[in-house]
Amino acid sequence: MPKDKDKSKRPPLKDREAYERMSFLFQAARSVLTENAPLQVELSRHYVICMRAIARRLVARLDPTLKRQICQQCWVVLVPGITSKQAIRSGKLRIDCLSCGHQRRLPIDNRSHELATTRPAGPGRSGFLDSMPPHPKKKQQQPPPPSSTEPSTS
Repeated sequence: MPKDKDKSKRPPLKDREAYERMSFLFQAARSVLTENAPLQVELSRHYVICMRAIARRLVARLDPTLKRQICQQCWVVLVPGITSKQAIRSGKLRIDCLSCGHQRRLPIDNRSHELATTRPAGPGRSGFLDSMPPHPKKKQQQPPPPSSTEPSTS
């Protein structure tokens, strides 16, 4: 009986089979390049194109970690030393695809960068706009000082 409770706490995933299929296709594309002696780049590319077609048909987004491991130009899985070359220059990771020559630069260790989903927001919380300094050309309106024309009761 406790197993049913665990399943009921988790929200049901729409199109679970499709996500499992996309995961399988990515793992197959990566293993074709890493485990087989002759490189089968075309087979790996075919798996990635099928995975993207499933995601497009479902109007589903691929996980950013998967998107970083795929060349955006020729759709090959980027495996360091096999299909890609990596170098670190001035705080950025440069990834070169060895199939098509496409270069990609990703920031490294940028702790000041925050995604919109990780920022606190809402009333009473300090959000992104709350922490921004005021615009230098615009003067902020201040409430008028208390007037001293109060009637005296003498």
